[in-house]
Amino acid sequence: MYNVLTVTISKDALPVIDSFVAEMDMLKKRGLNMDYTKTEVGENVLFECQLKEKSDYKYDILKQYMANILADIIMKHWEIKFIDRIIYKNYNYFSSEERFNILKNVYNILNEDDVDFYWISKKAQIVNAMLEYLKTNDILNLEGFINFRLKDYINGLYDVVDKAVDDYLVEKEYNEFIKILKYFAELQEPQYDAVHVLVSDDMHYVLLDNSYKEIHDSLIESRGYLDRESNGEDVLISSLITIAPGKIYFHCSETFNNHNFMNTLKNIFSNKINICTGCDICKEANNICKK
Repeated sequence: MYNVLTVTISKDALPVIDSFVAEMDMLKKRGLNMDYTKTEVGENVLFECQLKEKSDYKYDILKQYMANILADIIMKHWEIKFIDRIIYKNYNYFSSEERFNILKNVYNILNEDDVDFYWISKKAQIVNAMLEYLKTNDILNLEGFINFRLKDYINGLYDVVDKAVDDYLVEKEYNEFIKILKYFAELQEPQYDAVHVLVSDDMHYVLLDNSYKEIHDSLIESRGYLDRESNGEDVLISSLITIAPGKIYFHCSETFNNHNFMNTLKNIFSNKINICTGCDICKEANNICKK
């Protein structure tokens, strides 16, 4: 036997070990003239991967395969375990349910951009670091390599977790605020059986009663602009809470394309929200809003 490459993996990392064994068997089936032995040494499992012929060229090929295999294993099996460890260690004051929600946020962040680009770029980073290490080393301890040679990669995971926590806290605050608004909305006595919300092309809105007459009420600001500067979304929510209609009909749904805001309204007013997909009122919305 020639050219021995040794990989050490922690004994408790069973998915990693099983995946590594499967990849080694696949290499043999692909025709790489090599074999491997698996030995338990203390708390680790030691793999000795050996070429059956002396060839520096084929040994370099073995290293290329090994770097790709281990990079895949790190990202598929080790990464999520390490992320879970970060969450538990740094944010153990959250409940188990909250930590689970944070973990879901991590998944969302990792997948919110081009997931293929993320996978390829991170894998390339790991493969390059591993090949650089294997230029001068024939023994690789996987846990040690990750901790000491992939610090940028690890720091990136810490950043992802921190962002996931921030997103969770923002979402939690939002949900608590929605609960308060929902409580006030349910507390009010309905002043109208139904209210129609019209939105013009320039995002000017008007509230109409069930007789399609514009609602004028000294308690509310019935006109506004749905943009951040005038805080029109808050005005509309406040208006609808104040007049507490039994049903709320949104017209010109193709114009009112702020899906996040519409979801907020649905969370506050529940089954009171109805979306009109087209009617005579929708057709006249621009004229009505400009009166």
